Amino acid sequence: MFESRVVCICGLPGIGSVGKVAADYLSNALKCSSIKPFYSHSFPSQVMVSDGLAELMHAELLRSQDKENIFVLSGDTQPLDVQGMYQLAGEILQAIESEGVTDVITLAAFVGDATAKILGSATDPESAAILHDSGIPLL
Repeated sequence: MFESRVVCICGLPGIGSVGKVAADYLSNALKCSSIKPFYSHSFPSQVMVSDGLAELMHAELLRSQDKENIFVLSGDTQPLDVQGMYQLAGEILQAIESEGVTDVITLAAFVGDATAKILGSATDPESAAILHDSGIPLL
């Protein structure tokens, strides 16, 4: 389905941090390394501390060492306001476009009435058809 495509798989903290946990797992499994950090004035005004070192909240674009056509985006948080969300989304889209990314897959939890473990949605009819044909129920 995506063999000839360049894909960015995105997971940021949200409901249960499902998307972030999945993105972090993928970045470890694919032996990704960071290629670009993203900072925002709309991130919470706090730092992450690990082994005594403080670091600003950020998201980062990671590249797989083994799979040239896969990128992962993960982060510590999401912007707290709508303007910050749009600004960060624009910066991320520009960065992944410059890396040749053709498709973006976002990972997140869904709270609602659904029996399926995986649900999909798309931004165009062709992508929705690919999901449907792959057995992924549409949200």
